[in-house]
Amino acid sequence: FALDASGQYFLAYKILVLPASLVAAAVSQVFFGEASFRRSDPERLKILARGAAVSLFVFSIPTYGVVTVAGSTLLQSVFGARWDTAGLLAQIMAPSIILWSVANPISSLLLIGRRERESLAFTAAELLLKTASLVAGGLAHNLILGIVILSITSILLEIGALWRFLRVAAVSLTDLVRPVLRIVMITAPLLGVILFIESWGPVIGGGASLLVLG
Repeated sequence: FALDASGQYFLAYKILVLPASLVAAAVSQVFFGEASFRRSDPERLKILARGAAVSLFVFSIPTYGVVTVAGSTLLQSVFGARWDTAGLLAQIMAPSIILWSVANPISSLLLIGRRERESLAFTAAELLLKTASLVAGGLAHNLILGIVILSITSILLEIGALWRFLRVAAVSLTDLVRPVLRIVMITAPLLGVILFIESWGPVIGGGASLLVLG
């Protein structure tokens, strides 16, 4: 892709990954130490892994839900109108970052379970699939298409990663369904308000200006 397109993607990626990376760096170190300590007690390890995953969803769903709904407006308001494509790319990638923000800090469970070979094989497959996603967009000469394919691929990979990590602690993905749905329901009104402002804010503002001028 052209240099301008690459710059748009780089900005969107950095904005998305920075807060998740800070949280992941803080959580992963503490989590690994505690998980190692509880390795001999499967029940306590299960409670720790499930609690960590739910807590990370509490952070990631509202944070990146807002970006999914209003990422374009947010980036343009901070960096200027020329970064509108970066905002759109951020919106497309945000759902996959929700899952990445949860999976990355607890990935050390594979070390706890002595599954280094599995981790290496999955990482190689992940690199191959993500590269293929961008190549597909490149062949179509369409950055947006490439990022859409990359985002869908990343979502599927992160779901697979969560399953792999959590099964070491005997936690199934179904154990997370109810708490995640609760977080989504609590966050939904906020996202609804933001979406309403996104859709109707200019219309309401324009109407108010006409009334004042009238």
